[in-house]
Amino acid sequence: MATSTPANPSYGTTFSPLRGEPAMGNVPMPFITVTTLAAGTTATLTAAEMVGGMILHDPTGSATDTTDTAANIIAACQGAAVGQSFVFTLVNIADASEVITVAAGTGVTLAAYTPATALFTIGQNNLKSFRVVITALADAGSNTAAAVTIYSLGTVAFA
Repeated sequence: MATSTPANPSYGTTFSPLRGEPAMGNVPMPFITVTTLAAGTTATLTAAEMVGGMILHDPTGSATDTTDTAANIIAACQGAAVGQSFVFTLVNIADASEVITVAAGTGVTLAAYTPATALFTIGQNNLKSFRVVITALADAGSNTAAAVTIYSLGTVAFA
């Protein structure tokens, strides 16, 4: 069977989900909010900052950044449901050899998997992305507490 190609093909416009082909026209492009934390040794990563997508931190000495509570993180997610997730990135913009360690807030679990070495630490001139997954919604009737699990997606060095 012979086919013809238009002189200026517009790729993706002839696909049809009705014909069992993928739709190629609408690629989601999420909005992010970049937050710069004040220099300091400790910080609370608020739910809004985490959901925003990118947090820059210049620690004074080594720092511990603690996540917001699971209840606040879930409240910041529109239409929250178990299994819903988002990614945020924490960037260490230190001016010296200073390390940021991420700690869990109430109801938050930091997933430990092999190798667990340095999963939740970020050195100077490094960034690390994290996947936050909602694992339980608060339900007073069944005495269930809000819960999220955070997975490290790896470290990237920049200079």
